[in-house]
Amino acid sequence: MNSETAHVVELPQAAVYEQEFVVRCRYPVYFTADTFAIENAVFATRDSISQGNTISEPLKKSGVFPPMVTQMISVGEQTGALDEMLEKIANFYDDEVDTAVDSLTAIIEPVMIVIMGVVVGGMLIAMYLPMFKLISVVSGG
Repeated sequence: MNSETAHVVELPQAAVYEQEFVVRCRYPVYFTADTFAIENAVFATRDSISQGNTISEPLKKSGVFPPMVTQMISVGEQTGALDEMLEKIANFYDDEVDTAVDSLTAIIEPVMIVIMGVVVGGMLIAMYLPMFKLISVVSGG
């Protein structure tokens, strides 16, 4: 394999992937993905583009990508503003990820505080219980 056709890249996360999708479909690039469904959809889209078809049709047929994504790509193709649409999709998913991370953090924080309290309380009891027993034995009680 020569260096022009044997580039191996990982599929980025959804937000970055949407921004780079058009550029990557133009060149013979081997994609590696976590799922074969995404990989197959990308190859089908690349083949479709090389035959002069749209980007959105094979993505719709694959069923891998959400309808909003394929509709926005279709609108971007029709209006000539595909790069803007891909950027909007990427920004949307960036915001979704940020919201999910914030929600998860808000749930985990109280649980971590309780766990830390139990650990510190256990350590205090483990430290002071022998002292209390020693004092009661020494005082004769």
